[in-house]
Amino acid sequence: MSGLIQVDGVVSEPTHWLGYPTPETMKRVGGSNPYDEPLFRIVFAPSVQMLCGGEFADGFIGYRARPAYRHIGSKWIMEKWISAFDHTLMTEEEYNLKFRDPYNGLLLTGPYPSRGVYFQCHTFEFSQPGDGGIDTIIALVKKAKTNDPIANARAIRATREAEEKDQQQKRFDKIKDLMPVAGIRAANIGGRPKATKSAPTPKTANELGLPIRGATQIRPEKLHYASR
Repeated sequence: MSGLIQVDGVVSEPTHWLGYPTPETMKRVGGSNPYDEPLFRIVFAPSVQMLCGGEFADGFIGYRARPAYRHIGSKWIMEKWISAFDHTLMTEEEYNLKFRDPYNGLLLTGPYPSRGVYFQCHTFEFSQPGDGGIDTIIALVKKAKTNDPIANARAIRATREAEEKDQQQKRFDKIKDLMPVAGIRAANIGGRPKATKSAPTPKTANELGLPIRGATQIRPEKLHYASR
């Protein structure tokens, strides 16, 4: 099966903040990861992608790049690099056993991130990254390392899972609202015709861009990682 796995597109490099602080400044202030990359980086949230595996509505079976921070919107964020184990709280073997789809062999949340991942630790809600305070933000994130990392990871994962369930419910409600109600007929009240609106044509999962199996079960990992 592994020889038949397809990848529809690649996870492209996100859009980096080009003003101050520069990537070199971030490396000087925040340090580097084991690959000599900045430990912290500032990127545009909609440009960050992740791989999702599964069988999609258009018949494609494989991995596809999907937005990692759809819930954040068009904002700049700061990410911190974390190791694969800190990100998943699992070894690669444990990760593969938990997330591999038994029908197609794909990993629902994408391959194990052996090189680690960058993950959101701050959102610039009402300011631009260059407005100052970067040193303070980085210091606070680093200070959080004194907290219980397991408790932090559980809290972050619970938040992410709750938001994912909420998004799935909204998608379900959207499809349900588009479906005609069975058995409803136009009725006359007091001898006068009752005007009714024609039911909208229901959209298929393919038209809505929803996967039909596998990817719907994906639970993106964490919303932010303030513990590292």
